[in-house]
Amino acid sequence: MSQSSVHEVANLLQDHPLFASLTLRELGEVAGLVEVRLVEQGESVMVEGDEGDAFFLLQSGELRVTAGGAFVGTLRPGACIGEMAVLDPGPRAATVTATRSSELLCFDRSRFEALLAADSLAAHKTVFALAKVVVQRLRQSLAQSASPQPIDATQASFVMRPL
Repeated sequence: MSQSSVHEVANLLQDHPLFASLTLRELGEVAGLVEVRLVEQGESVMVEGDEGDAFFLLQSGELRVTAGGAFVGTLRPGACIGEMAVLDPGPRAATVTATRSSELLCFDRSRFEALLAADSLAAHKTVFALAKVVVQRLRQSLAQSASPQPIDATQASFVMRPL
C-alpha cells in the first residue's frame, strides 16, 4: 500500500470507535495492514462455516447477514464484521452478502498476528477493542435468548488460568 493510501485509510480509521484509543502513529501502523475490498451486489463477503481469516469494517454500501439460513440483520457503514476471526480462526458464524455495491476495509488475520508478534501497542489496543465488540454481541445475544443455556466449561476450547 502506498504511503498516501496508508494515510487515507488512517484518516478513515480515526473516525471509527474501534480505533478511538490509537494515536496517529498507531493508526498508521494498523492502516498499513488494511486492504480495501469492493464487493458487488449479491457477492458474499463471508460464508457461514468457512474458516475466519479476516475482519472487515463497512465503509459504504449495505450488507445482509444470515445464519442457519435465517435473516439476522442489515449492516450499514461503520459496522464491524467478522471480528471473531482475529481472535479465533474458527468457522464463520454467519453469511454476509452485499445488498448493494459496498466498500470494506479488510484486516487479514495473519498480518494482524505479525503485528501482535512484534509487540505493537496498536495491535494490542485493537485486539482489546475487538474483544469488547465480541463481548457486547454475546451480551446482546444472551439478552435476546428466551432461555439462555449454561456454558459447559468442560467443552470449552481453552482454559483460563489465574495470573
